[in-house]
Amino acid sequence: MNREYLRWYSPRLEREMELLVFGHAGAKVLMFPTRDGRFWQYEQIGIVGSLAEKLNAGQLQLYCIEGLAGETFYGWGRHPSERIRRHRAFEEYILNEVLPLMAQKNGHECTIVQGCSLGAFQAASLAFRHPHLFRKLVAFSGRYDLTMRVEAFSDLFDGYYDDEIYFHTPTHFLPGLACEWQLEKLRQLEIVLTIGDADPFLDNNHYLSRLLADKQINHRLHVWDGRAHKAGACSTSERHPVLSKPVCLNETERDRLDGLVRTVIALMRATMLLFVACGKVDQHAFHHAVGIGSGVIRLDFRLRSHDLQIHL
Repeated sequence: MNREYLRWYSPRLEREMELLVFGHAGAKVLMFPTRDGRFWQYEQIGIVGSLAEKLNAGQLQLYCIEGLAGETFYGWGRHPSERIRRHRAFEEYILNEVLPLMAQKNGHECTIVQGCSLGAFQAASLAFRHPHLFRKLVAFSGRYDLTMRVEAFSDLFDGYYDDEIYFHTPTHFLPGLACEWQLEKLRQLEIVLTIGDADPFLDNNHYLSRLLADKQINHRLHVWDGRAHKAGACSTSERHPVLSKPVCLNETERDRLDGLVRTVIALMRATMLLFVACGKVDQHAFHHAVGIGSGVIRLDFRLRSHDLQIHL
């Protein structure tokens, strides 16, 4: 499998930026990590390996970038106005540095943007603001309004609000969007959203779905059993009813393991939906199971054509 590590100084961000490229041809996929993820996240947890067949066959090419959450929305040391301006600079980096690089390396006509959790917000905000640059959006477990308070999740701008926040927040700017050119490009975009039925952001996903429908923008919203976001401590057995064996862990270990398992499940589901978005897999053709034993986490994903396993 082709693997490239790239690093350069970004004049828009005034810092070094890194990314990983996997594959040599095919539909290009711009991949945003989760809030705490880095550009190697998808490789580290086995997503890239699970796509090896597609990558080697030249069907997909992945561009795994940094998310810069700690400098933007979760940059608590910055004033909220600085956080959103930093995100705007991050967007300019993607538009003027990453996407041109992708076009230079690969002339395939299909560009997909994908993200999980905060990465889903970043992917959706980018695609809805610049729909002419993408063919498909795949967003898993996103919160599309970062000013929204729900459960333990706070307003990431601490009550501050300005035009930059408005125009980068999908559920804020979409209701007032009247540009027919942009609306037509959005109607040409294939949009796949997915969220758990117990996720704190379920209502926000339904609201986004209604906004898209009101604008006659075709999309698919998949609701699965469970949740990807954690808002408080509880026992592993309660949170993972499909665990194959009981495991004796202290509270800290349970918390870390819980987050790891849910992150992997979230990313694997997003990957499967990416297959769906590419027309490679039937949307009803997969399910997952989780097993923990002897210090090993096993995730089994079954498709009609093949099984995928990741051991951590």
